[in-house]
Amino acid sequence: MQNYFGKIPRTILCANIVSFYDEVEIVEAKNCLFTDVSDMHLGFDDIPRNKLRRAGDNNSKLDTDDIMALFEYLDYKQVSLPDFMAKKLHRIPNTSTYTN
Repeated sequence: MQNYFGKIPRTILCANIVSFYDEVEIVEAKNCLFTDVSDMHLGFDDIPRNKLRRAGDNNSKLDTDDIMALFEYLDYKQVSLPDFMAKKLHRIPNTSTYTN
């Protein structure tokens, strides 16, 4: 997501994330991102919060929207994020998935 943020429309990026990754992977990524941003001690009072979701059908989309909201906020505030690396390279979707 970090590599494609701002390069392709948000709706397409979110739809591809939700269709490719399962709910557990999305929640783990979301928690990791929010924890890392919290650990940066940016000093902003209006940072989006990490919303915990109850079981439901739309959680993957909502969690992906939360990740995008944080990316958009950090981009607006011009905050540089650390580089995130893939743990399992075979789980990375082909880039052509994002351009279709």
